[in-house]
Amino acid sequence: MSLSEKPNWQQKYVEVLGRQVSVLHKLGENDKLPLVFVHGWLDNAASFELITSFLDEYEIYLVELSGHGKSDHIGADAHYHLVDWVYEFKLVVKQLELDKFNLIGHSLGGILASIYSTLEQDKINKLILLESAGAFVQPNQDLVENLKAAFTSRDQLAIKTSHSEKNKLRPISLLASLIDSRCKAGDFNQEIASILIERNIERKDAFFIWRSDARLKTLSPIRLSEEQAVELVSHIHVPCLIILGETGFKSISEDLERRQAYFNNMQHTQVPGGHHFHLEHPELAAQKIIEYLSV
Repeated sequence: MSLSEKPNWQQKYVEVLGRQVSVLHKLGENDKLPLVFVHGWLDNAASFELITSFLDEYEIYLVELSGHGKSDHIGADAHYHLVDWVYEFKLVVKQLELDKFNLIGHSLGGILASIYSTLEQDKINKLILLESAGAFVQPNQDLVENLKAAFTSRDQLAIKTSHSEKNKLRPISLLASLIDSRCKAGDFNQEIASILIERNIERKDAFFIWRSDARLKTLSPIRLSEEQAVELVSHIHVPCLIILGETGFKSISEDLERRQAYFNNMQHTQVPGGHHFHLEHPELAAQKIIEYLSV
C-alpha cells in the first residue's frame, strides 16, 4: 500500500509556475508545528514513508520536487537547477499557507532547505538536515571543464532519448532489474529500493511508465564555490540539527568539518547507516528528530 493509499494521508497537487507539484499531507494528533520534508536527488516522497510512521503526533507535508515522483516535469526547453527548486519550494509553501513549520531535508533536499531557511527565516522553527551540510561545490578552476561535461551529458541524453518518450510503456518484468540497479546505486536493500521505485512508476496492466525526468541525471553546469556555500550557511540563524550516517557520503562529513564554525546555532550527530539512514533505521532517525524538536 502506497503512502497516498494509507489512512490519514492525502495526495495533493499545488500549481506553481504552470505545473503541478505533488504534496503528500497527513494531519497530526495535536497542535504541534507541522513538519515539511524535502527528499533527495532521484528520490521521492516515499523516501520518508518509514520515518513518518514514527511521527504520528505531527502534521506532515512531503513535497516532491519537479521531475521527481508524482510531480510534473519542467518544460522541454529547460533543465533542472538548484536555485529554481528553491524558488519552486518557496511558492509551494506560499500556496500551502504555512506560516511556521519545521523543515527537514535529505541530501539535495537538505541543500534546498538550508538555502530556503536563509531567505524565509521567520517561517522556520527548526531546520533539520539529513546527510547534508550545505551546498555541493566545485573549485573555481574546474568551472570550464564542468561546463563542458554538463553540456556533453545533455547531448548524450538527447541522442539516447527524447522528451516525448517520457510516457514510454515498459514491461513489468523490467522492475526487478531496476530494483537491483537502485540497490547498487544507493547501497541499500531491495525493500528500500522497492519503496522508492514504486512511487516513481505508474502501472498500466502488464506495463509501467517511468515518471522521473531523465534530465535529472544530466550534470549541473555551474555549482557554487566553497566561499558561496559558507556565505549561505553563515546566514542560517534558525536552530539547526545535522544528522549524518556513520557510513554516509564522506564528502558531506568533510563539508560539515569545514563549515561547522560558520553555522550560528547548529548541533550535529551521527547515527548508524549510510546516506539513506532514515530508510535503514527510521525509528532511530525519528527519535533524533523528536528529541531535537522537544527541546
